[in-house]
Amino acid sequence: MPFFNRERDLADVAEFLASPRPELIIVYGRRGVGKSALLAEALSERPHLYYQATTRMLPQQLEDLTAALRAFAPNLVLPGVLPSLEAMLDALAQIASSRPGEPVIAVIDELPYLAQADPAAPTVLQRWWDDLRRRAVTNLKVFLLGSLVSWMEAQTLSERGPLHNRRTGQIKLGPLGCRDAALFYPGWGAQDRIAAYAVWGGMPSYLGEVDPERGLWDNVRDRILRPGARLAEEPAWLRFADLRNDALYASILRAIALGERRPGKIARAVGKGRADDVAFQLERLCDLRLVERVVPLHEADRARSRQALYVLADHYVAFWYRFVDRLRHLLGMRRYDEALARIREDFDRYVSERAFEDVCRQFLWQARAAERLPARLRFDIVGSWWVAKEDVQDEIDVVAMESGHAVLVGECKWSRQPMDQRDLDGLGAAMRRAADLRPIDRPWKALFSRSGFTDELGALAKDPEERVLLFTPDDLYW
Repeated sequence: MPFFNRERDLADVAEFLASPRPELIIVYGRRGVGKSALLAEALSERPHLYYQATTRMLPQQLEDLTAALRAFAPNLVLPGVLPSLEAMLDALAQIASSRPGEPVIAVIDELPYLAQADPAAPTVLQRWWDDLRRRAVTNLKVFLLGSLVSWMEAQTLSERGPLHNRRTGQIKLGPLGCRDAALFYPGWGAQDRIAAYAVWGGMPSYLGEVDPERGLWDNVRDRILRPGARLAEEPAWLRFADLRNDALYASILRAIALGERRPGKIARAVGKGRADDVAFQLERLCDLRLVERVVPLHEADRARSRQALYVLADHYVAFWYRFVDRLRHLLGMRRYDEALARIREDFDRYVSERAFEDVCRQFLWQARAAERLPARLRFDIVGSWWVAKEDVQDEIDVVAMESGHAVLVGECKWSRQPMDQRDLDGLGAAMRRAADLRPIDRPWKALFSRSGFTDELGALAKDPEERVLLFTPDDLYW
C-alpha cells in the first residue's frame, strides 16, 4: 500500500531517533489508521527489532519475541526461548550497551495484546525503563504501539498508568483528512473526491483498497459490495474483534447510521426503553473511536450538555451500516448492480448529511494555513452550532470562532441546484437566532455549494465589504 503524507509524524520519529537520550514513545490510534505503516516508513533504512503481539497465550508470544530478537541480533547468544518479557527487555538493554555509537530501535506493536497474555507487562516495562535510565543507557529507542485506544490512554498516558512518567513522547494518529485521503485517488474530480471521502473516509487501510484507475462506482461495486472483497465485512469484523460480537453494538451503529443521534431515540430504535439502557454501549463505542459524542461549539459545559449528539466517527462504518448492511439480501444473490442503484438513489443525501460539512470545516483550517482566506479573518476553533427543541432542530453547518466570538458562519449545500440569495438570507437569520455564539459585528458568511451560485450571489461576493465567501468543490481541492 502506498504511504502518503504524515510528514509531521515522520519528523517527530526522526527527532526521537536523533535525540541524545533514551526514548520511550507511545504511538496509538484506531486499528487501520497507519501506526505500523508510519514506523515501517520511518525505519525503512534503519535496522530495528519489530514484534507484533497477538491474542495468543504468553508461551507462544515469548517464542515469537525470541525469534524477533534473534532476527534483529543474530550474534546474541540465547540458550533457548526467553522465559519472560523481562528477559527479553534485559537482552535488548544488553544489545544497546554493546552498540554505544548507534541508536538501538525496538518496536512492540499491539502492546495491549501482550498485556492480555501477561497482565504484569506494563509494570515490567516501567521497572525496566527506570533501571535503564539509572544505568545511563542513552541510545535505546523503544516505540510502544496500540490500537485499543482507551487501554493505551489508561495504561501509558494516564497519571494512574504505570508508564505515565516514563514515556518521553507520544504520537496519536487519527484518520487522514479529506485532502490527504484524496492522494489515494489523485485523478478523480473534486465532487468524486468528496463522494469518495463519504464512502472510505480517511482510514489508510480502507483507502488502500481503492483502485484509482477506475471510477468511484466501479470501486464501490467491486471493492465493497462483492462478498469476497476485503471491506465487504470489515465493520462486522471490527464488532467481532473489539466488542465480543454483541449484537446490541451493531444495532446501535446501524441506528446512528440511519439518522438517530440522541441517546433516547437510539435506545428506542434498537428496542430498548430509555437512554440509560444504551449508555454503557455508547461509551464503549466512543472509547473505540467508532462513535463520537459531539456538542455545539458554544457549549461551555461540554460534559453535561443536553444538546449532545452521537455520530459515527468513521465514514466507512457509516456508509456500510447505512447501505451495505441493509442490502445483504441483494448481495447474497449477487445482484450487485441492483444494490448499487439502490445506494445511488439516496447517496446524495448521505453525502450532504455526513461528509460535505466535514470537508468544509476541514477546508477552513487548510485554507487559513495556505493563506487563501481574507487576511483579517482569524479563528482558533471551527465546528457547528445547533439547538434541538422537541423534533425541530435549528443549526448552522460551519462556525469559526476567535476568542469566544463567532467570526464566520457557513452553510453547506450538496444539491444539484445553485445556491441563491435565499440561502444567504437563511444563514443570516440563523446567525441572529444564535446569540450564544456572540458574533462579531460583521461576521463573514461562507456558502459552500456543490453546484455553484447564481450570478446575483457571485456579484455580491466580489465586494470585499460584503464579507461573503463562495466555495465550490473545486475550491476545496485547489
